[in-house]
Amino acid sequence: MNNPKLANYFTLERRYTRSINLERDFDDQEVLKGYILTDKAIDVLGRILQGLTKESNSNCWTLTGVYGTGKSAFCHYLGCLLSPKKSNIYKSSFSIIESISKVNNELIKDYEQLINNLPRQGFIRAIAVSQRESITNTIIRALSIGLNNFKLKNKSHFQEQLESFNELIKQGKNVKNSAIISLIKEIISQAKTDLIFIIDELGKNLEYAVYNQGAEDVYLLQQLAELEPINGNRVYILGILHQAFTEYGQRLGKIQRNEWAKIQGRFEDIPFTESVAQMMRLMGEAINIGKEIKNVDGDRQEARGKRQEGFFQDSSYSLFNYDRIVDYSQQWFDSLYQTLSVEKIDKLILENIYPLHPLTALVLPTLCMRYAQNDRTLFTFITSDEPFSLKNFLTETVILSEEIKDTGEGRQQEFLKDSNCDFVKYSLPTLKLDRVYDYFIESAGMGLTSRPNLQRWIEIHDLIADSKSLDEDSLRVLKVIGILNLVTITGITKATRQLVAYGLCDLPQEEEVNYWQEKIDGLLKGGIITYRRQIDELRIWQGSDFNVDQELESYQDSESLVKLLSELRPLKPMVAQRHSYQTGTLRYFERHYLDSFSLLDNKGFKPLVKCDSDTADGYLGYWLDDDIPSSFPSSTVDGLPVIIITASNLPILRLRVREFSALNWLDKTAKELQADGVARKEVRYRLAEAERFLDDTLANVFDVREENNQCWIQGELVNISSISQLNFRISRICEQVYPKSPILWNELINRRNLTAQGMMARRQLISAMVNNSTMPKLGLTGYGPEVTMYFSLLQETGIHRISEGLKDIGEGRQQLFSLNTSLVSGENKTSEDNQITPPRHTYY
Repeated sequence: MNNPKLANYFTLERRYTRSINLERDFDDQEVLKGYILTDKAIDVLGRILQGLTKESNSNCWTLTGVYGTGKSAFCHYLGCLLSPKKSNIYKSSFSIIESISKVNNELIKDYEQLINNLPRQGFIRAIAVSQRESITNTIIRALSIGLNNFKLKNKSHFQEQLESFNELIKQGKNVKNSAIISLIKEIISQAKTDLIFIIDELGKNLEYAVYNQGAEDVYLLQQLAELEPINGNRVYILGILHQAFTEYGQRLGKIQRNEWAKIQGRFEDIPFTESVAQMMRLMGEAINIGKEIKNVDGDRQEARGKRQEGFFQDSSYSLFNYDRIVDYSQQWFDSLYQTLSVEKIDKLILENIYPLHPLTALVLPTLCMRYAQNDRTLFTFITSDEPFSLKNFLTETVILSEEIKDTGEGRQQEFLKDSNCDFVKYSLPTLKLDRVYDYFIESAGMGLTSRPNLQRWIEIHDLIADSKSLDEDSLRVLKVIGILNLVTITGITKATRQLVAYGLCDLPQEEEVNYWQEKIDGLLKGGIITYRRQIDELRIWQGSDFNVDQELESYQDSESLVKLLSELRPLKPMVAQRHSYQTGTLRYFERHYLDSFSLLDNKGFKPLVKCDSDTADGYLGYWLDDDIPSSFPSSTVDGLPVIIITASNLPILRLRVREFSALNWLDKTAKELQADGVARKEVRYRLAEAERFLDDTLANVFDVREENNQCWIQGELVNISSISQLNFRISRICEQVYPKSPILWNELINRRNLTAQGMMARRQLISAMVNNSTMPKLGLTGYGPEVTMYFSLLQETGIHRISEGLKDIGEGRQQLFSLNTSLVSGENKTSEDNQITPPRHTYY
């Protein structure tokens, strides 16, 4: 007997798994193919088309929405629509507008009229995907892309000017806003058409501006927005954000936030969030049933007839036919009418999303929006080969045949058990919420770590993981409750007893619902879940009355930034790598945070810079004051060389330090956390995040590669543009201070403090030198520490020669120390004024 699987009758559309890159996919027909203008996209398109008319006052927009809501795909479509009207890409994009004319003919007529008013030669489409960079850099790159893809005579002049801008950027120099504005005016004047900037990931530019404490950088956007028309042609800007414009500037000072608010005022913000019903329709578009012919005119009866045509033609599987799917959707629509009607979900949507369980499809968009990457994870869940995905479900699930149907209930159950079927008796198999939970843990778990609501997910996962001893069905109940708790604690999809039971049934039949209700009762009696009668909700997560944010507000810290960082993030010494490797002698600079209070005494003029250890070879200080002195000391109070590096962005560093310090204080002092496990996990999770942010910020503010720092070496301001250059300078200083260091690659003797083993070996070697100077290897045998000392100190240096006995110590020492003369020759030689008198120890 051949038992087919669901995969024999369903195919999945993979288009949604590939994210759009506006630069890479510029005018790509394949990317445009299959694009669907959703209700939200049609609305946004209308608002922008209205703005592109010469009479409109709107010329700047931001599309704001969470990751993956289709913003980039919409902008790609808009860019194609603004191409020259003779181009194939324009014709393809316009045909998408025409294809929905049956749905709303009057609306599309208005849109077509607006499109006809657009310039025939198309717009200059300056498109770019932002990086963590200045907005100036992104604008220049967008202009280059726009010019390269627009037919314009004598445009080489403009391209050369853009190339000169890029050269300035490579050299670390700034390009003036006025130069960019002037170039744009020239381009528009010669092209005699409009120019539109379409900037994806604009938030990265704003984050860069925040990090560099700049409203000036973002001010270029305002200048572009306020640019007057050039011979009737305008500049338009469309930016894509993941949160509101001002949200990116929350960490700025009050004055700068006000400046940002002025810039935001030039932009019309358009929320780009699809409804749950629309997301369910898109899911239905991704699921193809049999030889289905999609119908876009909304005629349900015609669509149903076409879907049934050629569907499950094999009569031996009449148990599983399209009529049953229609009946299935009707039963669920009746049972969930109150829940579905709120989201305006009809029976046809339920038909189209099968074999997704209705509650699965209802919950997935919200779940992905909060805990993953929205559509990208949503459609990856549907079409990927990952464990627990819909595609995986189709390939695993066996369809029950008439032959099995007639064998009796016991044989059916045995067959179902052996075949891993996910349905009972004659039910249609559906992918339920417990499998969604498994998918997010198994496949999407890594992506969850960056989501803001992660803590609740961790808590629910831990509670379910601790309940592994329960039977499989009880675990499934816990997973469904957990998913519903994650999505909402109020509203239409909260975890009521009825909804949880429905979430585990293929069909809302009384017998099956009662079975799952009994499982819920068992979990309640065991105290594993709780029922909140007042709001009719089952809950797996405990919740907490401890307000972390309120407690953090009470934290007050008067300690200096230097003291806090010294306690929270003490610095390890920096080794003079090249010098240590070449000489065999470990030399290092102590690293310290310092400010004006730690640099000078209480009278304000005597330098107090000093290393903590008397074995250090230098002092490397990180300056944490806004005011930078005109000069720094060249040496410590005891004569060691000093290097000072200034911070590039202190306000952000202060914020990170205070945040981490407050959470660290709360974790150690709040007694409530001892009994409140939920709050304790939240605090420790936030503490770990704050620690990561602090480490990243520290690395950035003292990153000499950005060339935003000053570096003072021995009292002189020096240009340092890489860590390797800094390491080189440290080694160079050590070579100047210790020009005659012996080359001894032996850790037993070339160290600051000898070990007991080293001391014993030294005594044995001295004894052999006195008593056996004429013998090979001084009479030493084996491979003990005294032998390695002999090879390093006496044989390799030529102090002891077999033919001559023990060489003259004076002559041998001269050879030993002359080996290092090359290290301070050539470019390493410095003027006498810059030489430092070797302190305390010259060699060991």
